[in-house]
This record gives sequence, C-alpha cells and structure tokens, in this order.
Amino acid sequence: MLKTSDYFSYFRNLAVSHKDLQHDPATETGNGPAGRKRFARFSVEEIISGITDKIKFPALLVDQFELKTVPGGLDPDELYAGALTVFSTADPESAAQIEKAFDESANILGDIIRKMYQDHEGNGVDMCNSPFERIFFDRLQIMPIGPALDSQFGWRCEFEFRLRHKVNITVPPAAGTFL
Repeated sequence: MLKTSDYFSYFRNLAVSHKDLQHDPATETGNGPAGRKRFARFSVEEIISGITDKIKFPALLVDQFELKTVPGGLDPDELYAGALTVFSTADPESAAQIEKAFDESANILGDIIRKMYQDHEGNGVDMCNSPFERIFFDRLQIMPIGPALDSQFGWRCEFEFRLRHKVNITVPPAAGTFL
C-alpha cells in the first residue's frame, strides 16, 4: 500500500528543485520565509482554510491519490490515479496576463512531467527513491484550469500509476506468512 507521505514527498522534492518554484519545505509549518511556499496538498480542507493566503504562485498543487478498480473488482496490481496542478496568477480582466499565466504554468508542468519521465523511464534510472513502479505516461490527461482559487490559471495533469512494492528484507517474516 502506498504511504501518503511517500507520494507527497516525491512531488514536494520536485517543487523544491524546480528553478521556477524553489519551494521551501519549512513554509509548510509556518517557519519559512514569506513567499517561498510553492507546494501544497490540494484538498478541500486547504481550499476551505484559504490556500491562496498561504501560498505564492506559480505553485504546484498535488491531489491525494485514489485507488482505481477494474471490471470484476480490485486490480491485484493496485492501479492508482493521481493529479497535480500548476497555477500562476493573472488579472482575470487581462488577456495578455492570462496567456502569460497559462504559458508559465504549461512550461513548469512540462518540466515536471519530463522529470517524472526521466525518473522512471530514462537511461540508467535508479528508481529506488520513487514510490512508483510505473507511471502510465501514455494515459496522461492534461487540461487547462482557470480562473480558479483567487485569479489563478494553469494546467492540471491526471495520471495513473502502479506502486513500487517495497519489502523489508532486514526483518524476516513470521513463520507461516508470505510476502
């Protein structure tokens, strides 16, 4: 089963290292410098509590993943669905600013998708630090969003994935059990 912390940590690290985001994780607890929170878990609770008061745009917002089912019940390989959105701010009355926000968000989202691809499909990939066994890049759904939140415009990417099954081989299983 996928740990929520592993899923969000993967995307948090992408936001930290992206040149246009440079998220500061300390801002998630209120300890970081103002204007450096550029990553958030995109949930109903955060929207209700006023995410736009706490985050600086452009920003990466990541939805909680979901378990998908297949005809006949649960897939034995556990197929999951996740989503991420990159937003930038624009004056909703300015077509030029809206286009700029969409372009900026598209460029950042493209960088993130390329990094995800390199982390999982590139030559000489070491996937040990990834929570994903496989991301189905041929099934990405990318759509424009906006205006949303507080005059934000951007792109949402929905994706499906399978988990990396990790086994703790340092602790032997109890007698009569299997991995």
